Parts: sequence; structure tokens; C-alpha cells
Amino acid sequence: MMYFLSEQFSIYMQLEFNLKISESDVVEESVFLKKEEIDNELINQNLLNLFDDEVRLDMCEYNFKNEEWLIAVAHDVTSDEPLFLICCRNNKVIRTQIY
Repeated sequence: MMYFLSEQFSIYMQLEFNLKISESDVVEESVFLKKEEIDNELINQNLLNLFDDEVRLDMCEYNFKNEEWLIAVAHDVTSDEPLFLICCRNNKVIRTQIY
């Protein structure tokens, strides 16, 4: 079982983008979404094909000055296995990782 929370977000941002972010500045949210509820501009069809009808997204968001960072990790709702990660900067996907 993998959860992507503020601690993992801060570590990821430091390793991938050399940004030091305090965990207390990160907003966390987990949601369950059906495929038809998902924004196809953020999560493309190839990623949607990785799960059946519903997915859990663990999301972390950080806003600083005029930048918004969002990382979401999708999990299979039955097995809790991570499926993929997307990283967005200012509402544009800049990185995708399939597990």
C-alpha cells in the first residue's frame, strides 16, 4: 500500500526539481473518482486504460508566488496498488510515471 502525502511530496520535489518545500505548506487530499469524472487533459486515455471504472487519487498541492504544483498518485481501489503518478506545474502535466 502506497500513500503519497506531504512528506513524499517534499522529498520528490527536492530530488526531481531541487525545490525545498516544507511539509506544512503542502495541501493533501485523497479522492475516489469514476473515469467519467476525470479531466482528460490531465490524465490521458493511456492512463485511464490502467484501471477499470474507479480510481483513488492521492494528491498534494503547493502554491508559491505565481506557481502551482500538483502531484497525484492513482491507486487501484481494489488492491491499493499504485498505478501512475502525474506531476503538474501551473495546470500543465510535466511528468508522468507508470508503476
